[in-house]
Amino acid sequence: MDELDFFLRKNGYLLEEPDNKIRNKAILTFCLCFVGDLISSFDQYAMTHDWVITQFFTGLLSQSIWFITGFFFFDSKSKREKLYIFIGTALGCGVGSTIMLIWFKPFFSKMVF
Repeated sequence: MDELDFFLRKNGYLLEEPDNKIRNKAILTFCLCFVGDLISSFDQYAMTHDWVITQFFTGLLSQSIWFITGFFFFDSKSKREKLYIFIGTALGCGVGSTIMLIWFKPFFSKMVF
């Protein structure tokens, strides 16, 4: 074992868990945050148009997704796993907001309610 492995093991960056499990958890976190942020962005859009029923369901669904995603972060065993989950969350939220602004908002702005 060289110095780098010793340092990483000492600080909790190397795990006994396989990397596939951590990677799958990060991908699932990305997908949950993508859908959650997409729904949250739509919830903000629904507030501007007073779609009260839509606000209720989108708010309930998005908060449920954030609650489930929080369990992944607090259940993680090491700093490396937390870092992977953090990156998945950040990318999911960024992509979800961008998709909502670029694709869905122009679609709903053309509709007349």
